[in-house]
Amino acid sequence: MKTCSLISILVLSVTLVLFVSCNLSKKDLQLANQDTEHETKKFATYETETYLIVYGEIQHLELKDKQGNIVASENMQQLISTKELQKGETYKLHITAKDGTKAEQSFTKTF
Repeated sequence: MKTCSLISILVLSVTLVLFVSCNLSKKDLQLANQDTEHETKKFATYETETYLIVYGEIQHLELKDKQGNIVASENMQQLISTKELQKGETYKLHITAKDGTKAEQSFTKTF
């Protein structure tokens, strides 16, 4: 009888330790995910006379002027046309990567 009680107590103790460990792990993962959501990724870009090239696995690109109007957009492309944009003007480049990462970067047309 005493052996059976000791085994039951041991099993309950191990179960409790595992339960607490699993809950801490879930909480740690949730905190890690929250931190990742607030990180901003910087995408490398290269400008030619007529295009802006964005390096990475790109799902969507969008250029907006100072008033927030969309002046160019592309889906599933690393290139976005800049030939109609004004030289010297600054635009906001909105990037969505294939993995869901989003970024906003400034872009000043130099050509």
